Amino acid sequence: MNNIEILDCTLRDGGYVNDWSFSFSGIKDIIANLGESGIDYAECGFFKPVKYDKEKSIFSSISQLKSILSDLKIGNTKFSLMINFGEYDINEIPDSTDSDIIFRVVFNKADKENALDYCKKLKEKGYKIFINPKSSNKYTNIELSELIKEVNRINPEGFTIVDTTSSMKEDEVVKIYTLTNKILNKNIKLCFHFHNSLQLAFANALSLIKISEDRPVIIDSTVLGIGRGGGNLCTEIITDYINQNSEKKFNITPLVKIADKYINPIFCKKHWGYSIPYFLSASNACHPNYAKYFIENNIPEEKMDDLFKKIPPEQKPCFNESVAKSVLNKYHQDIIPTVKS
Repeated sequence: MNNIEILDCTLRDGGYVNDWSFSFSGIKDIIANLGESGIDYAECGFFKPVKYDKEKSIFSSISQLKSILSDLKIGNTKFSLMINFGEYDINEIPDSTDSDIIFRVVFNKADKENALDYCKKLKEKGYKIFINPKSSNKYTNIELSELIKEVNRINPEGFTIVDTTSSMKEDEVVKIYTLTNKILNKNIKLCFHFHNSLQLAFANALSLIKISEDRPVIIDSTVLGIGRGGGNLCTEIITDYINQNSEKKFNITPLVKIADKYINPIFCKKHWGYSIPYFLSASNACHPNYAKYFIENNIPEEKMDDLFKKIPPEQKPCFNESVAKSVLNKYHQDIIPTVKS
């Protein structure tokens, strides 16, 4: 189990809950505590071409994050930022000047070829990168094999299996790990990002740990599981499990400090975690934003399963508002009696 590393993405994935408004002092303190806990990787937010607001964990330049890190005692923790492919023009990103910040590039299946070219160019600029295909479990075995071969040619720092729809179960974890481990270059770290709408994030992480002794594996998590919908694997739970079952030791107290001071107050205002709508979206392998859309449009929970089933299979992994609207309009037409002239 000493091959397992943890990537905490509280400031990035957790930001979907509070619009990334952690405050400047909060961002700095959360990063400091993650470093003190011994977390292997801390994802500090998104990298976007927007006007920088220091109160949010969204950065438009490396220097903005570096200014936060400069006076922190961070031990051996590595730091990353996520780029949504298509948001930041590759030509607007300067060449790296010995930057140790990792870029994790996430993309939809339809954008695969262009996204991989983007990743290649980003690496050529001198950055360490992780390649993160959304809804990785929705690739066929052949498609995933071909993708991994293309990833090998780029040779990034890491490759992430992303459970966007929160629908992965143990058999899929085993199947995808086995296939990926066989093809992926051994020097590329394999990462898994589990969501928790089916309450399976921890179980999936344990399944992965049990079969992954032959290569370094990174598992994503957030403090208190903060994240949209069903949330994420809890950093404090997975690190405590590793402490109890291996020689590797994390300091749990700083994680509890983060939860108590920053995450609990958010939870009291904006709930995340298990709910029927997000359970149903995951059960139907739909993007969680479909559940959010139906909730916002006051659809009774007992009707949602039928609505998720009406979403075309090819539209389920990525949220499409026009598809959601069409399904909703059909629902309203069906429940409103036809007026006879």
